[in-house]
Amino acid sequence: MGSSSHKSRASGRSSTKTSGKSKRKHSDAKSYTSSGPSNEPQPDASEEALESGSEEVPQPTFLFQVNQLPIDVDSAHAYRTNDSGSWNPPIYRDGFGPQIAGNLYRWDASGSITLATDCQWYNGTFWSRSRQQVATYCTRTVFWCNPFAQFMVATGDASSRNMADSDEPHNRWWPLTFEYDGDISRVTESAEGQYLSGSGPGWIADLGLSSYVPRESTRPAGGLSGNLATLFGIISMSCSHRHFDSMITHVLRDHRWRGHSHRDGRSDQRGVVVHIYYDPENTGGSNWETIPYIEFEGSPLVR
Repeated sequence: MGSSSHKSRASGRSSTKTSGKSKRKHSDAKSYTSSGPSNEPQPDASEEALESGSEEVPQPTFLFQVNQLPIDVDSAHAYRTNDSGSWNPPIYRDGFGPQIAGNLYRWDASGSITLATDCQWYNGTFWSRSRQQVATYCTRTVFWCNPFAQFMVATGDASSRNMADSDEPHNRWWPLTFEYDGDISRVTESAEGQYLSGSGPGWIADLGLSSYVPRESTRPAGGLSGNLATLFGIISMSCSHRHFDSMITHVLRDHRWRGHSHRDGRSDQRGVVVHIYYDPENTGGSNWETIPYIEFEGSPLVR
C-alpha cells in the first residue's frame, strides 16, 4: 500500500478494527459534488419512503457514471512523486487530460445493474424522460497509481480544481480506509482502519485489494460497501475501459460478486471520475436518506 500517511478527521489512522454497527449514519460525501460542497437542493424523501403505513415503500436505486481520466503526459504537473519516489496523482488541473465519458447506469435493490436508457445527456447534464434534471449525490476521483502506492482517492472531480489551492478535504489525495460493521468493510477516505475486516472471498483479489487484507486474519470478510463513488471506481479497474460496459451489467447479481474473465485494468497511473446520481424516476427510494443508508448501514454491495 502507499506510503502516504493519513489522519482520520476524528482521531488519527489506526489498523485496529472496531466491532459492531458503524456509528456513521450519513456519508460525508453526500454534500460534495465535483466542485465541492453542493449548493443544490437535495431531493426530498417522499412520505412513502419515510412512513411505515400501508403503502409499499419504494425500493432503493441510484444512478452512476464512470468517466476515464487520463493524465496529460505533456504536462510537468502530471508527474509527482512521494518521499519514496512512487508516482502520485496530480494536484493541479493541467496535469490531467480530457475525460472520456462513460454510460449512465442504474443500480437497484436486487443488486442488479442496467443501462439507464431513460436518461439522456443534454446541455452539460443528464435529464430524465419526465424532464427532470438528474441531481448529483457525490463524486470521487479514483486512481490506481502503481503496485506500491496502489489506490488513491480525491473528493469531487480532481481535474476541476487546483487541489494545491483548495481547502481540506479537497486539497489532497487520500489512501483507502475502512469502517467496520461487523464483518462488513465500508470504504471511505476518512476512516481509521487501514485494512479490510477479513480475508478469503474472491472479490478481494479481483478488485485489487489483496494488500488491504490483515496479515494474520483468519476471519472471513463479510462484504464490501461504503462510499459508492469510491467503490465503483475500484470495481471499474477490475477490467480495462473497453471491457467495462460488458462487465458491469453481469459482474454483480444479488449483491454477490460473480467475477469475470477479463484481465484486470489496474495499469499504472490510471484514473476515473465516478459520479453517483439520485434516480429521478424513484424519488421515494433514491434520496438523502436512502443512499447514505445503502453506503454505511445496509447490506454490502459486494460479497
